[in-house]
Amino acid sequence: MDKWEDEIALGLRNLCYIFNPSLIVLGGGIMSEDMLIRDIREKVDAQLESVNAVKAELKDAYKVNDTKVQVNFTNKIAVPTKDNFSIEGLTISDAKITDDQKSVILTVSGMELDKTYTVKTKNIVDANGKAVADGSVDFVARKIAYQAKMEIVDV
Repeated sequence: MDKWEDEIALGLRNLCYIFNPSLIVLGGGIMSEDMLIRDIREKVDAQLESVNAVKAELKDAYKVNDTKVQVNFTNKIAVPTKDNFSIEGLTISDAKITDDQKSVILTVSGMELDKTYTVKTKNIVDANGKAVADGSVDFVARKIAYQAKMEIVDV
């Protein structure tokens, strides 16, 4: 019976990935067994969880401009607050997640050019609700060179 349950659970998992249904209805006389339904549900949940177990990790950080630092993660994260971040020597006044949910823009004050800073993260949660390991990453506050664009138009 275990092998049959495993095969049913695998098929249901595949249907979940293909169609993303809000409900799956199983019928037939054998499905009247509460224990069987519970076992299949547990196996499907375990399979889905193991595939979704790729957690976000702290990737890198860099200076965007004199008052902004971008912190990047490998996968989507839940919306953080400024309290989830610290940078020694800088004051963080705001944290805004980007549209792709993989980066956070920190508004900071007190940044000095050519100085190395360490961004520390704590209590971040990924988009699946799993805790992201507290971490740290260094970046250098380099001067940003802007290049003017020139367009030549034939008149």
